[in-house]
Amino acid sequence: MKSFLIAVCVLLLMACAKRPDYETDEIFKATFSAEDVVAINALIGFVDSVVMKETGSEDVNTAYALYFEKFNTSLHAGNYMVPINF
Repeated sequence: MKSFLIAVCVLLLMACAKRPDYETDEIFKATFSAEDVVAINALIGFVDSVVMKETGSEDVNTAYALYFEKFNTSLHAGNYMVPINF
C-alpha cells in the first residue's frame, strides 16, 4: 500500500511540474523510446484529468493545489487512502 501511495504521489508531482522539453533533453531521449513518451504523456494526461475532475477546476495548476490541500486534510484526519475516484 505504501508503494502505491508513493507511486501516485510521484505521478501527481510529475503531472503538476513543468513538462520537460523532450526534443532537447538528451538523457530523456536516450532513456525512453517514442512509445514510452506516448505512454508517459498518456499517464500524465490521465492523472491531470482525474485531479481536475476531482476538484472541479478547469486549470490544471489550480486543480493540483486544491487536490493536495484535500489530500493534506485527509492525511491529518487519519485517512491514508488517496482521495481519487475512478
